Amino acid sequence: MKVNYTFRHRQWSNYLVEYAGKKALRLQRFESHNPFNISVTFMDEKNDRTVSLLVECDGEVFTAKSQTDDYFDALDSTFEKVEKQMEKKKTKTKSGKMRRLKNEKANLQASMALDLDMRRKSA
Repeated sequence: MKVNYTFRHRQWSNYLVEYAGKKALRLQRFESHNPFNISVTFMDEKNDRTVSLLVECDGEVFTAKSQTDDYFDALDSTFEKVEKQMEKKKTKTKSGKMRRLKNEKANLQASMALDLDMRRKSA
């Protein structure tokens, strides 16, 4: 997993980098065979603190952006949004695979039944 940090209009903060790194480790539960590329951008805009998150994984891109008065709250919110997106994608992929397996099983059973009927008729 590769994590890039960008600070715009703000000084580098080890606390924010450490906190974002811990949050990024939670994304590993989505079991990918390819490494993640994660970009975290911290921005100061007037009185708001904005965190933008971009996660690239298996050809998919997940993005989120949150704007609050605290960077830690913004980080929590953006990672939560991306986790929801990744969970939704994972669920869709699993259900699609299950549907294909059920269809293949039904087709196999139907072809086996036809073969059995043909054998009985020829015998």
